Amino acid sequence: MALALVSRSSKALATRNRTLVTSLEFLWSAQGGAESQFHTLAQRGVDVGARREGLSNYVLYGRARWMLGLQNARAAATSAASVSDEPGSKFDDAQVVKPIGSPKLEALEGDRPGKQARVAPVPLHITANASIGHIKRLTSIVDKEGWSSRTEEILRNLRIPLSPFLVEDSLRRIKDPNSAFKFFGWVGKQPGYVHNAYTYNMVIQRLASVQNLEFVNELLSDMQRRGVRLSLATLRVLLLNFGKTGQPLVALQLYKTAQTLGCQPDPNVFNVLIELLLKGGYRHTAARTYQQMVKMNRNPTAYTYSLLIHGFRQSKRQAGVAAVFLEEMIRKGFNPNVVAYNAVIDMLGKAGKWAEAKKVFDAMKAKGQPSPNVVTYNSLLNALAKAGQCDAAQSLFQEMKNAKWTPDVVSYSCLINGLGKAGKWEAALEVMSEMQAKGCKPNLWTYNTLVDCLGKAGQFDEAFRLLAEMRDHGCTPDVRTYNCLISTIGKAGRLNSAFTLFEEMREKGCVPDTFTYNSLIYGLGKVGRSQKALEILEDMERNGCPPDVMTYSSLITGLGKDGEAVKAYKLFQEMKRRGRKPDSVTYTALMDALCKVGRVDDALELLDEMKERGVHPGVVTYNALIAGFGKAGDLVEAYNLLDEMKRNGCKPDVVTYSCLITGLIKASQLDEACKVLKKMDREGILPDVITYNTLINGLGKAGRLDDAGRLFDQMKSKGCNPDVVTYSTLISVLGKGARVESACVLFEEMESVGIQPDPFTYCSLITILGKAGRVDDAAELFAEMRSKGCTPDVITYNTYLNSLGRGGRYKEARRVFQEMKENGLIPDAATYDSVLSGLSKTDEVDDACDLLRELIEQDCAFDSLKFDECLEILSSWGKVDKAYELLQFANTKGLSPGGSSYNALIDSLAKAGKVREAYNTFEELKEQGGKPDIVSYSSLINALGRAGQIDTAFELLEEMSNRGLKLSPRSYTNLVRKLQEWGERA
Repeated sequence: MALALVSRSSKALATRNRTLVTSLEFLWSAQGGAESQFHTLAQRGVDVGARREGLSNYVLYGRARWMLGLQNARAAATSAASVSDEPGSKFDDAQVVKPIGSPKLEALEGDRPGKQARVAPVPLHITANASIGHIKRLTSIVDKEGWSSRTEEILRNLRIPLSPFLVEDSLRRIKDPNSAFKFFGWVGKQPGYVHNAYTYNMVIQRLASVQNLEFVNELLSDMQRRGVRLSLATLRVLLLNFGKTGQPLVALQLYKTAQTLGCQPDPNVFNVLIELLLKGGYRHTAARTYQQMVKMNRNPTAYTYSLLIHGFRQSKRQAGVAAVFLEEMIRKGFNPNVVAYNAVIDMLGKAGKWAEAKKVFDAMKAKGQPSPNVVTYNSLLNALAKAGQCDAAQSLFQEMKNAKWTPDVVSYSCLINGLGKAGKWEAALEVMSEMQAKGCKPNLWTYNTLVDCLGKAGQFDEAFRLLAEMRDHGCTPDVRTYNCLISTIGKAGRLNSAFTLFEEMREKGCVPDTFTYNSLIYGLGKVGRSQKALEILEDMERNGCPPDVMTYSSLITGLGKDGEAVKAYKLFQEMKRRGRKPDSVTYTALMDALCKVGRVDDALELLDEMKERGVHPGVVTYNALIAGFGKAGDLVEAYNLLDEMKRNGCKPDVVTYSCLITGLIKASQLDEACKVLKKMDREGILPDVITYNTLINGLGKAGRLDDAGRLFDQMKSKGCNPDVVTYSTLISVLGKGARVESACVLFEEMESVGIQPDPFTYCSLITILGKAGRVDDAAELFAEMRSKGCTPDVITYNTYLNSLGRGGRYKEARRVFQEMKENGLIPDAATYDSVLSGLSKTDEVDDACDLLRELIEQDCAFDSLKFDECLEILSSWGKVDKAYELLQFANTKGLSPGGSSYNALIDSLAKAGKVREAYNTFEELKEQGGKPDIVSYSSLINALGRAGQIDTAFELLEEMSNRGLKLSPRSYTNLVRKLQEWGERA
């Protein structure tokens, strides 16, 4: 019965083996080997599995060795009995057949030097049945028990014959890779057992799956000590496993280690490594790997160049590198197809390198094959139009037609889109006219493209005209047409027009979609009309258009900008109740809203909730939190968030560090802020213009002008071009440091590099010149500002008026003040202060009084100190009537001048003999809660005495004394004596 079972197993297995042999023969012949050689090797007992390396087929891996040891059924049964009856006997299926004359094979199999390979001709079905059962027992024990000394004892007591096949399959099946590694180590210590290359390969695969680089390196070192050669197959396994887990640099290090073990990479390995590096974003390292590939005479394949061209296509800054690889590909004798050319041309165009794109195009034409197609022309056409090279684009368009390529709708639309983005909307309209004249009927997509271009160019009237033309030509606008206009108009702040279009859309039967409503909500939020945005949300729901995550995110963003963090949080809760799952944008918007009102702790709790719900915070999320904690002065938590984002694999960007620098500057930690800038450089993060501007401003305000200047020079040397804010900021801080000439030189440099000063720039330099007394230069700069089309705003006028006031040019200040009003600008309190600052240096009393009246009439923010100063000046001129009249006028308007105004006026009125007015003013001051000073008391008492009102004078003298205002003994005695004399005369 046993023999019958064995016989049936042998027949089934023989059938399978014939299939395997057929596969082996086919694969061997595909590798260039002769079919007869395969049979010869098999007949001689050579382990064909050892030759599997070049076949890259797991069928050959270990399993092919079984069929070569197949014996007759009776011998198999006898062997099976010996396996079951002899405890502790071991059979190594990797050593079933004895390698003949192949030292290389012995090294691959892992035999120790001097150790003689044993021959154990166990038939296939017996080995298979015994091994599979043993494998299941081994793996179940390890999986159940884990790895411990108890596990080792259980395995020893099993007395299972160990072989590389059994160990390899067990390693594959054990669930925990770490347990598999410990099993591997335990097996290697068992008497009579030696690991081979296959078991090493399997355990390395398991460890690679959990990124256990430390143990992998240990195994590689062990292989080197034992003389086990690392095969290309193993190297590929390592590269792919560590590469697919997002560790291309680890894969690169493993590749270098493999070289030290005598494993020389072939083109396929290089291609795998280059692909991994490119996917990981390590383009320069991939390029260096390619150079090494060439140096080692491993001829790059067409696939190599395709990888490099595609990889560098992802980076606009390195588009030229892809073009170089295309040229190299051609020099190596490969013939790139039209797709490769199109990819490079398109990439160069998107990177703004239209000239290089045209060179590739010209080279393609000169080569003759392949010929440019419509896509080629369209790619270059789009590149030229986008770069503003309208003449070249039109020439190419004509060349395309001359080459017998008929421009299609896509061709025209690309040109229209490119021209529109370049601001050449007139040319885009001309192309549309030509298109129609040539009989190429614009379709809905063409119209939508042009409408979108016109909208983005701000040509809304033309866009509306085109919308009407579209209808006249029988092309019905769809929801995208309206959405293009509503979106661009809303972003431009023309919300009335956006809502008019919205109503027209509904009247025409075009149902608004979620994008339509979202565009309106976004536009309202941008201009601070979050309450109206909430009304749109209600209308949206009434019309059966369900709000999506973007709707709520836009609303929360708008509420946050308006400082309505509480409403934003309530809307967030409502969103969740309605089953809408907040995404990263939603959470970030709410965190930002909370941070803006100082509720940073609540924002941090929201971060925890976000992570609990499985929403991964991105760099924008962390940036909002870091900015919030920096603003709140909690730099410890800001740094904690920075560390957390790094731990979570979220790489900080330039905004992250800029937010951190802003917080450090606010905390007056400028040195630490400068260290952060250096850290950015070390991490390869290029500071942008905002980063530099923030730090330059902080250094300047702290008076560290030399450091600010050095940072400005560093900024330029690093290739970061200063903008108008940079120059304006540095000019302003130089002015505060009284470095007038340096500020003027910087202003000239700014204009020489083509940066147009803005009102803030002019305002800063005018202020500097005015404070330095260079009023003529300030006047010249103000005139230059207007001549260059830069319209002064209220702040600029105020600055210039202040400079004129400082220079005593009151009449000129009044002229500029009048001009300002004629230009439609409304003066504010600072404007009046600036004009009145020159009041003491003029004799235009009536004009000054009129200006003060106007200041009060305009209901500007009342500056009592300035009013006091003016009253004092009028009083000093003896114009007490005017001063008294202005004071009464201010009181009628419900304004309350300061106590100094009253005291100055009381003194002036008393000295001028205006006793009644002085006394009334004195009483008004007390009624308003003011306290007359000792000068007011003395002047009024003297005036009352001279007027014969002795009793009132003595009452005031007593009141003054009761308030603790005491004259010197001599002054008091003189005042009393005068009052007595005036009383006797009376």
